[in-house]
Amino acid sequence: MKKLNKILMIFIMSVALLPFAVKAADASIDRWALQCDKVDDIVTNEVVHCHLLALVNDATSGDKDITYIITRIDGDGIEVTDVTSPTGLMVSHTDFDDPFTTLNPPIPRQSGAKCTASFGCYDWYSNSGKIVNDTSSTFPAPSYQNYNDVAAWSVKIDFDNIRDDVDCAKICVYADYFRDGDSEVIVAQTGSNPSPCIELHYRNSLNPTCKYDGTNYYNKTGAIVTKEEYLEECACRIEGGKYYDDNNEEVTEEQYNKVCNPKCYCDTNGQCYDDNGEPVTPEEYEKSCGCRIDNGKYYDNEGKETTEENYYKVCNPKCYCNQEGQCYDGKGKPVTKEQYDAACGCRKENGKFYDDKGQEVDEKTWNEKCIPPTGTFAPYVSLGVLLIIGYGMFNLIKYYKNNKKIYRV
Repeated sequence: MKKLNKILMIFIMSVALLPFAVKAADASIDRWALQCDKVDDIVTNEVVHCHLLALVNDATSGDKDITYIITRIDGDGIEVTDVTSPTGLMVSHTDFDDPFTTLNPPIPRQSGAKCTASFGCYDWYSNSGKIVNDTSSTFPAPSYQNYNDVAAWSVKIDFDNIRDDVDCAKICVYADYFRDGDSEVIVAQTGSNPSPCIELHYRNSLNPTCKYDGTNYYNKTGAIVTKEEYLEECACRIEGGKYYDDNNEEVTEEQYNKVCNPKCYCDTNGQCYDDNGEPVTPEEYEKSCGCRIDNGKYYDNEGKETTEENYYKVCNPKCYCNQEGQCYDGKGKPVTKEQYDAACGCRKENGKFYDDKGQEVDEKTWNEKCIPPTGTFAPYVSLGVLLIIGYGMFNLIKYYKNNKKIYRV
């Protein structure tokens, strides 16, 4: 009998304590997790989706339900482009430094409170008035299969505003929640578990050079560009004392000059290359790379681009007047027009013929320009005239003498 009374007493006490046990079954969130669909090798304008996951425990026996999940977004070098809830929650968004919108039921906040999160504040709620456990989203990994996919932020890396002292962008999501009937927000965490932040690594931080992956061309910031833009920015360049060829591969200076700078060139070891970048002997180099005019450009005896004036001085030291009227003598020395005429007129020099303008001509042209008949035989005509006059006078005197003698007889 005593045993029966003891069992009855335990039953009565259990029934009496049941309301207190049920009251303890308010809705709660035990843990949080932040997951992004991509964290590495992110390029310019590429959108990454970062999800806030939460393990929601529903209320029992009509106790307090969760009415709001409160989130704040911070980080570095990101731009939020869109926000949604894969499980269909509604959102009230507040920009940085703006006052919060009053919700119903109101979330306990200090009067005139403003959003202090760099990338905005988001209050999530359901049209039904309560947030319950919902595993309908397909995003969570198997380890999060019992979690609510509360919210997803679409973000891009803001390459113009990444701090110089970091090598990545970063998104941080901080979350708390509010239950209907409570007088204050439940500070459930200081951040998501295990960390409230995820680093987003851009392509430039993984590979600080341009890249072609077989499908797309990427520039220095990781943006997808055309082949022409890639070649202009990335191919054949000297950067940080290093040489890169047309495939953006680091090469030696010699390989760089051969591929990217195929012109007459001699390296520090004395090996010379022609204007196709091919190694040649000194004799071949002099023949193909010495003094020449190529595509309107002038090159001196070392194959280096030079001015027109220096070209004629070094490579073709002959009488010459440029477009500005400056004249040079046969040694490439600048002279006045009078000096030029004196030194550079009609002449023969080293078996070559030059006309009155110092231009090289053939012998026939030289004869026509420089030895005209009126000038060439004038001295001989004068001498002939003198001889004729002298001869005539001699005969006249002789005739006079002869006639004088006959007259006297």
